[in-house]
Amino acid sequence: MKRIIWIVGIIMASVLMTSCCCKKSCSSNSLAGTWKFQIDNPSLKLDADQLTINFDLTEKRVGGIGICNSFGAQIEELDMNNKTIKVGGVMSTRVACTNQMYEVGLISVINNATRFDVNGDKLTIYYSIPDSEEQKASFVRVKDKK
Repeated sequence: MKRIIWIVGIIMASVLMTSCCCKKSCSSNSLAGTWKFQIDNPSLKLDADQLTINFDLTEKRVGGIGICNSFGAQIEELDMNNKTIKVGGVMSTRVACTNQMYEVGLISVINNATRFDVNGDKLTIYYSIPDSEEQKASFVRVKDKK
């Protein structure tokens, strides 16, 4: 089991490192790159890479880091013109930790995403959970480290 978690972690790290995140190859309204989940909880202290997602449009993959687990999935359908998206089943490591509800929420957003809107450095993902109305989650683009 530890070996599987280690392998999934390596795969997620490589997806995050090789994806489009530089300004030369990503337009300001591109879905590609790394995004930070916006949470309205000022008391929650997070590391810079926690609760982030990364879209690699070349490989048609999405991956990220929750509070203490990494996750990833294949992008099954992506229509940049209509701004619709469908993600395959999300795989995740399974380490228990505090504040995991935020991580579970982030994975649920990705797993149930139906459409998106990119406006500069802001991303809104719309998602539908069975038997509920469409909801939305907000993200902000993570800038390149120089």
